[in-house]
Amino acid sequence: MTTLAPRYTDLIGTPQGVITSGMELSSLITSISTEVSELIINQNITVSSSLTTPATLAIRMIKGAKITVASGQTLKINGPFECGLYQAFDGTGTVIFGFGSVNGVYSEWWGAVPDGVTDCQPAITKATQSLLNVNSEAILLNFASGNYYLDSPVIMYWQDYGNSAGIRFQGTTAISNYNYKVTVITVKAAIDCMVIHSALNITTSFFMTFQCHNITFISGALGTTGPKSAILVLGGGQSSRPFIVEECYFRGFSSAIKADMSTSGLSTSICDVVIRKNFFINNS
Repeated sequence: MTTLAPRYTDLIGTPQGVITSGMELSSLITSISTEVSELIINQNITVSSSLTTPATLAIRMIKGAKITVASGQTLKINGPFECGLYQAFDGTGTVIFGFGSVNGVYSEWWGAVPDGVTDCQPAITKATQSLLNVNSEAILLNFASGNYYLDSPVIMYWQDYGNSAGIRFQGTTAISNYNYKVTVITVKAAIDCMVIHSALNITTSFFMTFQCHNITFISGALGTTGPKSAILVLGGGQSSRPFIVEECYFRGFSSAIKADMSTSGLSTSICDVVIRKNFFINNS
């Protein structure tokens, strides 16, 4: 099978050049004309040092190609980004999206496999980090149909992102039957909770947004005894506006949605709370 080389195009879509596997993304951006409008990547390329792409350059990923970001480095994508439901990023570095570059992301871009066995926590964590850095209103972290298994909690440290950070977890639909095409999150029995909305050690108050829609949370892998909470909010010093959990399904928790403000002496408020149209089954 013939593998097409990645290419970039000018403003009217005419191919202008090719790049080779392993090439540095920074070298490519430096060498191309300002009239280039789209970079189509279908071979592996690397980011060895922190890089920001121009807002005028669109990036489209072809299945099988990855951008590897080196440890301690950050790739900030300011232009439009397009990728299907497959992995696009590799490496231990950080990817963040500038304002308006994406409407939402999938954890599959970082390697999540919703098969009920693969640990999706690292990929979901990287996906949340890519959006919270936008420092804007809630942006979608999309979950496809399937069972996203977590070996440890997904923790969002809001103090790392600053005022007005926000995110929305968006599933397909929430019901309990594993055979349906729905979004399910399950975890190993040993952990205390699934998602931690954390704002510890904050010295000044700030606003944040958290939303969760159309996701099934089940305590323990495949319904076994598991964590006490699905969503845990840790204070303090923050004001969550709004905090919305809507049309989700929770099974087997002692406190499906819990706020624990005892971890900080700072004042904390969770305002504009909406807990609506959820299903709570076998919760104590």
